[in-house]
Amino acid sequence: MPDPSEPVILGPAGPAQPSAAPSRRRGFFARRRAAREAKALAEFHARTNALALLEQIAIVRAGYHLGPIPYGYQPLHLPVTGPDGVTRRRTHLIVDPLAASEIIAIFRMRVEERLSPALIAVRLAEIARADAALGGPVPGNPGGPRLWTPQSVARVLGNPVYTGASVWGRVQRGRRVHPDGWVICPFAHQPLVDGRTFHRAQLLTPPASRVVSRSLPPWEFGPGSPPGDGQVGAAA
Repeated sequence: MPDPSEPVILGPAGPAQPSAAPSRRRGFFARRRAAREAKALAEFHARTNALALLEQIAIVRAGYHLGPIPYGYQPLHLPVTGPDGVTRRRTHLIVDPLAASEIIAIFRMRVEERLSPALIAVRLAEIARADAALGGPVPGNPGGPRLWTPQSVARVLGNPVYTGASVWGRVQRGRRVHPDGWVICPFAHQPLVDGRTFHRAQLLTPPASRVVSRSLPPWEFGPGSPPGDGQVGAAA
């Protein structure tokens, strides 16, 4: 047992343990810096998206087309110089005569004969086969008539682009947008049917699928066309 009266000889002191406070401070500042950078990046993307959205809206309101070319039309690419002095390519829709005749027939069969989309698809297939038997183009081949389904017929009947309107914003983030929220420019290109006919087709559609809104009045096309004549085949 050591004598308490004897002095205690201590060995050399060990290395000092680092304090946890500086490490915590560094972590706090790193997290705050990362949060600031993430916020700045999000704001940049938001501004960029907003500017792109405004540009798309301006393109549609000027009467040009955005997105896939609807069946019945062909694209005409035009050089357009914007307010910034930069020339960009814009798309104007022109009528594809063969395909347009099918679109006109679809609206005629729906509005005048009251056929369902399924029966319209069957009728179009019969017409195409009869034409092919007489030496006409084969359905589904390049340059030939389209192979129609009830779903594709219904999409045609619900697309106001065939009234000559340029329309954008029908679907956003995978969800359908009510027509009141669409960007619409009437008289943007040559119509295949008038607005009255399109409206009559909507009245034959189940309410959940109708394209009816105060933003989509029953447009009429052509000088001297009497209101409400419901003409089909404005491009003929």
